[in-house]
Amino acid sequence: MWIDELKEDRIKLGLERMQKFIKETRKPGYKVIHVGGTNGKGSVCQFVASILMEDGKKVGVYSSPHLERVNERIVVNGEEIEDEEIESYAYLKKYNFTYFEALTAIAIDYFQRKQVEYAIFEVGLGGRLDATNVLPACIT
Repeated sequence: MWIDELKEDRIKLGLERMQKFIKETRKPGYKVIHVGGTNGKGSVCQFVASILMEDGKKVGVYSSPHLERVNERIVVNGEEIEDEEIESYAYLKKYNFTYFEALTAIAIDYFQRKQVEYAIFEVGLGGRLDATNVLPACIT
């Protein structure tokens, strides 16, 4: 997959690339829940997703890192994104994203395409320059 060509260990600080992506694409039509902190982020994401799905909501979860397959990072109502879907985002190469930024951008748009009501985003490195910070959250 093209996403594998990006090096996971490459870090380029700054939100300019993500801000450009957000500006050039449609604004997400879902509510964002942004989960940060030192420990337990993944568990909190799954707990919140379970609660919302139990209430009948369509929910996207973006988490990192993955354990076996990159598809695990982008999930809608328990279903991982398919390889073909990831491949369809090859146009994102033009943004010169890092691995994490590219996956974040994919998740942002994929959740829009899937018409989720809520999208739960787990921060990556954290801090003000984390790629997930370009989204306005209703809860953090």
